Amino acid sequence: MGMLATLRDSLATSVSKALAPYARSGGGFSPPSWWPTGWWQQGFRYPNRGPNAVVEACVSAISQTVASMPLQLWKQLPNGGQELILDGPIAAILRKPNRFQTRADFVLNLLRAEQLEGNGYALMERDEDGQPVALYPLPYRCASPYVTADGDVFYSISQVSSLLPDPPENSFVPARDVLHIRMQTPHHPLIGESPILSAALAVEAANAINGHMAAFFNNMARPSGYLTAPKTIKPDTAEKLRQEWERAYSEGNSGRIAVLMEGVEWKAMSITSVDSQLIEAYRMKAADISRVYRVPLVVINETGGMNFNTTEALIRHWLSTGLGYIVEHVELSLDALFQLPPDHFCAFDVESLLRSDFPARIEALTKGIQGGLFAPNEARRREGLPAMAYGDEPRVQAQVVPLSFAATNPELAATPTPATPPSAPAKARLSKANYLALLRGEKDAA
Repeated sequence: MGMLATLRDSLATSVSKALAPYARSGGGFSPPSWWPTGWWQQGFRYPNRGPNAVVEACVSAISQTVASMPLQLWKQLPNGGQELILDGPIAAILRKPNRFQTRADFVLNLLRAEQLEGNGYALMERDEDGQPVALYPLPYRCASPYVTADGDVFYSISQVSSLLPDPPENSFVPARDVLHIRMQTPHHPLIGESPILSAALAVEAANAINGHMAAFFNNMARPSGYLTAPKTIKPDTAEKLRQEWERAYSEGNSGRIAVLMEGVEWKAMSITSVDSQLIEAYRMKAADISRVYRVPLVVINETGGMNFNTTEALIRHWLSTGLGYIVEHVELSLDALFQLPPDHFCAFDVESLLRSDFPARIEALTKGIQGGLFAPNEARRREGLPAMAYGDEPRVQAQVVPLSFAATNPELAATPTPATPPSAPAKARLSKANYLALLRGEKDAA
């Protein structure tokens, strides 16, 4: 512990002061230094970490979708192809990061931390030879990056966890042993900020609308409808009629056919324009939050978004506009953590998201085989089918040949070119006078 204490003290004296404004104490929030004085009165509020359905839907859509894709280690071949690597410590970690988490569980919680807090951390365990053995997730806010005067980066682990191999307590870990994925870093390159900060007002407005609607429906005195009679009735008769109506058509009897006599009519109370505008305002705030997270509205089951003909079109749109970046930057972070050589890389199997449209997928593979793009076994492998004999080589149809093939093929080159048949002599064109003479039947017409 003496060496660790010395290292901790020396790092504490040379740590970058730029990180101080972001420190949190006692679970509270200290505003960044760039926020103005009186930030609370000016609307610079840190978003509420309470439940919000739209935020949860966006974060779950991103984290669960990425966690559902297989994570694999690949090698780039000299001929331009790729080879899947199944053996080795890195491939084993990608399949199961640690002893108590699956790959999907690890990726899910790592991305949730990043999307909600702006930063996701995991600590690497190494064996005696320095080879990676496991990756352990770190809870929210228990790790903080520090930069020494020499430019080295360390992470302070401030929470004891019995799940870690050697539970650290206020210890410093070099950056090479910490997986740190982060969102945009507008104020410090090592501190990410959650997209919630950009949607703070929309989140608060949505929560306020939800709170107002909950209080309104809990305390409202507006009935669902009312009965009318053609003439004035006595109070005791009206009360008896109300009780009979509730007994016959409320709770479990809802939906039964009502029989009204003596001119009594039932009139349901519809939603008012004020309530309709409140619902529309909530939808606008939901769209703002979804727009910040770059999640299509249809993904979070919100109507009014862009419509897509197929699920594949929706996923491709999402990959090109928002989800693709999340996938890419997790892959690059893993490449940097494992210090992979240039011809090795980690990659999520994005194609697994595009396998819902079976007819379109089979049609594309068939055209790829017929066009010589895929070998039959390559297409079968994409569908999880075993390889067949003589199916490892791409094929093309016999008539698909280049134009230069005629000059290099002896049989085609020896074939004589057919002569052009002589054209028939052109007939003399009749003049108008001769044509009229023929019509009159004159024999001497030329």
